[in-house]
Amino acid sequence: FPELFAIPDIGTGSLDERVERFVDARVRLHETLHPMALHMQAQAARDADASDFLDGIRHALADQVRQHFAGLLDDDPERREDVVAAIAALTSVESWQRFRHSHRRSPDQTRRAWRKALAGILAQT
Repeated sequence: FPELFAIPDIGTGSLDERVERFVDARVRLHETLHPMALHMQAQAARDADASDFLDGIRHALADQVRQHFAGLLDDDPERREDVVAAIAALTSVESWQRFRHSHRRSPDQTRRAWRKALAGILAQT
C-alpha cells in the first residue's frame, strides 16, 4: 500500500494547497487502512515487535509532516516539533477513529475539520 502513504507534490505549494493535499492524503490513508491499523494497535498491546512497528510508522508519518510543511514551520526546533506532534496527533488513525465513530463525523466532515485545524495550527508558526 505504499501509494496510500504518499503525499502528492510533497513540500510544494501555498499553505492552503499543502494543507488540502496533506489532509486529503491522510483521509485516503485512514479510510482505507484504519481497520488494519486498529488491529495492529490491539496486537501492539501484547507484542513488542508490533509496538515497534507501529512506532516506526508514526515516526515516518511525522517525518512527512516535517517535509511537507518545511519552510512554513518555526525555525526553533522545540516549537517546530510541538507543531509536528500536534499535526501528527490530529491526523492520526486514532483521531480518525474518534472523529468517524465516537463523534459520527463523515469523511467529508472529518476532512473539513482537519483542514480548518491544520490551517489554524500552521497560521500560528
